[in-house]
Amino acid sequence: MTGSFKTQMLHKGDFLREWQTIEDGSIDLVICDPPYGELRRVHDWDNKPDFAVVSSILNHLLRSPTGQVAVFSSAKMLTEVETAFSKYFDRRFIQIWQKPNAQVMHKDRPKPDVEFVSVFHRKGCKKDQRVFNWEDVAQQGKPYSRANRNLQQTNLHAKKRAIDVNATGLRYPSSIVHHPNRPAMTSAEKAYGKHQAQKSLQHIINLIRLLSNPGDTVLDPFMGSGTAILAAIMTGRRAVGWDILEEFVAMTAKRIEMETAQGVLI
Repeated sequence: MTGSFKTQMLHKGDFLREWQTIEDGSIDLVICDPPYGELRRVHDWDNKPDFAVVSSILNHLLRSPTGQVAVFSSAKMLTEVETAFSKYFDRRFIQIWQKPNAQVMHKDRPKPDVEFVSVFHRKGCKKDQRVFNWEDVAQQGKPYSRANRNLQQTNLHAKKRAIDVNATGLRYPSSIVHHPNRPAMTSAEKAYGKHQAQKSLQHIINLIRLLSNPGDTVLDPFMGSGTAILAAIMTGRRAVGWDILEEFVAMTAKRIEMETAQGVLI
């Protein structure tokens, strides 16, 4: 374990071997951004895990019945992730992350400018038990009041109202989100080191706000540059994370230390 910032813990080691140090049923949300195995020729750490094993472990750790998992994946991994997690979890929705500056990887296909976030909840979790704080991530627009021209068309399994009223101006979240990837991230996000698969801080903040509540515990089993750990602390959650490389654990510790010094954390 490296460092202790408030209530979060950073671990240098293999989560798949050390997960039993976490109390069963103590995790509210998992942000799972695993190695995709697509960069292993140049990065020794990029070894894709066995998702059946990951799913089984998270089944032990997630709080019942409300625990949720958000799993990042490439297009080719979607079916593999779905199959592995379906034993213990039901898929709730898929979010599509569109990247503005994706690189051409193959000359015989379009550039991979999207990644996917599959969100799962425990089997048997009732609809009214599932955390979905959409107002915390909604974009602010103008309030409106407008007539519906086609009242026969259904909306949310019910007939439309004659007049739609949005008094707050908040816009419901979309399944497609737009956030930068490296190298288009802000200089502040890249200041403490380099990780090829680093995710946007704002993207992870939004996921954590959407799928958990303040005071909840967030786990990141494949920590990398520590974005999920930092985002959890910034939004008032507890956090615990693992990475197999000391340099990435140190990078995460440095990011938290510097952001704490600047008074950014909640």
